[in-house]
Parts: sequence; structure tokens; C-alpha cells
Amino acid sequence: QVKKDFDHVDILVNNAGVIIDDRQLNELGVEMTMAVNHFGPFYLTYLLFPNIKKSKEARIINVSSMAHTFFKASTS
Repeated sequence: QVKKDFDHVDILVNNAGVIIDDRQLNELGVEMTMAVNHFGPFYLTYLLFPNIKKSKEARIINVSSMAHTFFKASTS
């Protein structure tokens, strides 16, 4: 919708952040927390990049957190 409504994007703030307690996979087999927090912002940036390049002084801001320090990694 953004690509249709706006010719250019001056600023994009990627501020996704979820914690999903139980391990859930999306339809591509990617763990949901990783899909939303990591891959989502990069994919959105990729989709909007043609509009971002049209701005003279575009900015992309990626916000992150230290929430990962509260959890143990699991291989299962």
C-alpha cells in the first residue's frame, strides 16, 4: 500500500519486536520470532527500496533490543 500511496519514502524505521514463547514455524518453516524480528524488517526494506532510492536524503533506521539475553538457545 505504501508503494502505491507514496512516490518516495524519506525515512523507514524498522521496529519489529515479538517474543513467542513456544516454538512456532511459519509456512516457510522459519521460526516465527526470527521471521518477525529479523527477516521481516529486511524484507520490508527490500520491498520499499525503489521508493527509498527516490528520496534525496533517505534514512533507514533499524531498532533492536537486548531481549534475546533473557532466553537460552534451543536446537530442538
